[in-house]
Amino acid sequence: MRLLLIPLLAISAPSPATALKISNFRAGLACTNTDVREDTRGWICHVTEEILVTDQGRCRYNGEDRLCTWAGFEFDYRGAKPGIELECTTEQSRPTTFGNPAEEFARDSKRQEFTLPLEGSEGHFFNPQYFTFGIRPPSDEPLLSEGSCSFEGKEVFRYRFRTHFPSLPGGGDPAPKAVFSTDLWPGEGTPVLVAKGDSLGLKAAPSTSSKDISRVRTKPGERLSFVETRYVTTEGGLLRAREASVLEGRRFAGSGTISRDGYYASNVPAGRISLNPSQTLEYLQDRAEGSCFVRIEGVVLEASDCPANDPDRFELLREPIVEWWVRLDSHGAKGWLKVDDSSVRELEREF
Repeated sequence: MRLLLIPLLAISAPSPATALKISNFRAGLACTNTDVREDTRGWICHVTEEILVTDQGRCRYNGEDRLCTWAGFEFDYRGAKPGIELECTTEQSRPTTFGNPAEEFARDSKRQEFTLPLEGSEGHFFNPQYFTFGIRPPSDEPLLSEGSCSFEGKEVFRYRFRTHFPSLPGGGDPAPKAVFSTDLWPGEGTPVLVAKGDSLGLKAAPSTSSKDISRVRTKPGERLSFVETRYVTTEGGLLRAREASVLEGRRFAGSGTISRDGYYASNVPAGRISLNPSQTLEYLQDRAEGSCFVRIEGVVLEASDCPANDPDRFELLREPIVEWWVRLDSHGAKGWLKVDDSSVRELEREF
């Protein structure tokens, strides 16, 4: 789940004023595809504190098109002076991720501060926000959001949302959804995998939510033969540039999945990404020999020198969460197996 706060429009008509006045404040669900005013695109079409997140809306988040639900607030103002800004904060009941169409700028944060510039002496301000679609465990309480804005130390308005995210039918907890995957294994050399116990559970697909299809008998230390591999990122990591930097490597435009053939293709173009100080990028997964996959504005780069290995130039805000799966197909053992310490161990690498 991610929350975005972005001021979009402030249409004004100049008139003399002395003191800032806020009126007609409304907060709730936002309609962003219709106009009810000549000076603003979008409006608060349902005044409410209860936000029910669905997959019916569309938005741009962290360089990708996402499903989302729009909310926000609007108000009229007068008496503004040139260059005036409202000082605003929002606080959540649990840590969340904040971002905008280009990037994620804060993870595991319960509080964010931002400003709203008001242009002209009077006008109308519409501030759309969105919550990206995500499935939560049924035990999760609604996300409580308390927001307020002040001018010269005095609060001028306050709003509150109770955001409800969907849960699966039957009350099951959602399995992590892949945000990126490769048909590769991590590191160099061919891994030699052996069973740790006397049986293995296999899945129909490389996902913890996939159907269990069989349990096969094994012997501890028995070598496992696999015919396919999948390295899955269920939650991307986050890096922040400490200074202006350039990353170079191979560019996979718009890739959420990289096949083995696609990775080893001879026509993969070289890529170069320039980063400004404090700019963030998504850290997807490590590859081999010091390289890794990163993503920014929808472009995936296999960075030849992984920025996560350069703490002088990049701050590691969050490690990626990954799963390694292999598909077995021998001696009646057919299905996907998650490579973890509970059932499998890696004996060595063959070169």
